[in-house]
Amino acid sequence: MKSRKFMKIVNGVAATWLIGALSSTAFAQEIINPATRNDKGVWSVEAVAARSEIAYGPVVERTVLGGTLALGISPVMDVFAVVGAITDSKMAGGSINMDGLSVSKTEGDGLLFGAGARYLFHEKDKMKAYAYGMLRLTTEELEHTWNGRFYGTMIYGSKDVTIETTELIGGIAASYQAKDNLELYGSLSIVPYSDITVKNEEKIEFDQYRFGGEYGYSFKRADIFSPRLGLVYHKEPFWLRAELTLIGEETLLVSAGRSF
Repeated sequence: MKSRKFMKIVNGVAATWLIGALSSTAFAQEIINPATRNDKGVWSVEAVAARSEIAYGPVVERTVLGGTLALGISPVMDVFAVVGAITDSKMAGGSINMDGLSVSKTEGDGLLFGAGARYLFHEKDKMKAYAYGMLRLTTEELEHTWNGRFYGTMIYGSKDVTIETTELIGGIAASYQAKDNLELYGSLSIVPYSDITVKNEEKIEFDQYRFGGEYGYSFKRADIFSPRLGLVYHKEPFWLRAELTLIGEETLLVSAGRSF
C-alpha cells in the first residue's frame, strides 16, 4: 500500500515538472537573423552562440552553439539552413515539499536542424520589412535525477528523457538603418504547428523495492509567439550581431558572419 501511494506521488510530480518545463523549446534555437536577406547569388555564413533562461515554474537554461548558411535566389528572397548543438541544458526549481520529496536536477544536450526562406516585401528610405519561415527539428537527451525521504526511507530516482520536436515557424521583421554601419531590428515569431514527443526510461529505488519502465507522450508548444530585438554592426563583408528576447524567455544571442 505504501509503495503504491509512493509511486502515484512520484509519477504525478515527475510528470507535472517535466511536461511543464519542457512544453516549449527555446526561441533562441531559431538562431537565424529574421531581418535580412542576401542579394541574388550571394552566399553568407554566420556563427551563433545563445544562452536562454525560461521560467516554466522550474527554471530551464540552455546554451545553443550553431551556424547558418544562406544563398540569395532572387533580388528579394534567400534560402537558408541552420544547424546547432544544444549544450549545457539544465532544469532546476528547488524542492517540492511533499513528505520530504525533493527534485534534484535535470541536465542534458541535443541537436537542432532547420531550413527556410526570408523575403523582403517592403523597402522605403531607411526602413525594410521582411517575412520569413522555417521548418525546425530538434532532439534533446536529458537525465533527470532526484532523491528524498518518504516515511523515513531514502528514495532515489533517475529518468532518461528524449525529446524530439518538429516545428513550423513563421514571422515578420522590420529593420532600421540607424547609421551607415549600424542596423536595428525587431521581429515577431509565431509557431502555428508543433509536435513535441517525449520518451522516458525511469528507474526508482525505494527501500527493498526496485521500479522501472518506459513510457512516452506528445503535446504541442505552449507559447507560440515571441518578439525579439537586435542590432547588427556591418563592416563589409563582415558583421557582428546581438539579439535579446525578453518575453516568454530571457535570451542573449551573439553572432559573427560574412558574405561572399
